[in-house]
Amino acid sequence: MTAADYRLALRNLLERMPQLTLGTIDGFFHRVLGMFSLEYGLSGEFEIMDEFAAQRARLRALDQLFAAAEASEPDRQALLKSFELMSAGQQDRRIYDLLEQYLRDCHSMYHSAPEKRFWGQPETIWPQGNPWSVQPGNSALLVQAFRDALEAETGFDAVDARARKSWQKAADHLQKWEPGKDLLGSATLLKQAFSGLSQLESGDWTFQFYRKDFQPGAAFQQSLGALLRYCLAAEFNRLLERTRGVFAMLREYDGRYDGLIRRQGLLTFADLPVLLAPEEGRPVLGGTGPDRLALE
Repeated sequence: MTAADYRLALRNLLERMPQLTLGTIDGFFHRVLGMFSLEYGLSGEFEIMDEFAAQRARLRALDQLFAAAEASEPDRQALLKSFELMSAGQQDRRIYDLLEQYLRDCHSMYHSAPEKRFWGQPETIWPQGNPWSVQPGNSALLVQAFRDALEAETGFDAVDARARKSWQKAADHLQKWEPGKDLLGSATLLKQAFSGLSQLESGDWTFQFYRKDFQPGAAFQQSLGALLRYCLAAEFNRLLERTRGVFAMLREYDGRYDGLIRRQGLLTFADLPVLLAPEEGRPVLGGTGPDRLALE
């Protein structure tokens, strides 16, 4: 192309620019809802709230959630159960503050994946089977088995006797540990052990201590591997339960928010794709649900 061709193309573009409709994706969603607000379950006209109004709306929905829990024993028990899971059994009485924090952090994530199977379900995370299921056992017995193996281990003294004391501190830490607390603690050797868990369980693990290599005996590796696997499984199980609790809370809150705020035409820009999104993966055009838009 010559310079004249580029000038002609630029002139054509400039002449046609007044005919273009430019805007943001939020603006596009806004126009779609404006044309079909009733079809998308709104009460008619709607408005976009500013941040202050949106915060007040969230508080109204939270107040209704807690008011319903006070009025109904089943609702109260369901709310307390969800909070217990969400707080992972920790003694935290700041239920209102904790829920508000999760709403800020996770509400948009909930809209992206509103199905139960995406929240703390092992079969979704590990389709081939959960490798971290909690096995029947007693952590105190596992710690004691590791202490016995450590006591019987003779290779440490020949290389560096300080390694035995460090592992004794690690055993003390794991004996006091419970799910939700710091698993590594100040025992630097535990980090090496967790990163080499597969080698530990196969009996082919070597660790470094003060720039010296150690390869413990089979009993040491087997007992430590069993203990660490138990701890990891307990921690993962706690996190799965917490995620399920967060989902239950978010679902209950979003149901209140949807009826009290969103369906009354009080929206934020984050609500626009929520209203327009297909339900359960169904296409919007040709759907049959109450909020579907049939145009064919």
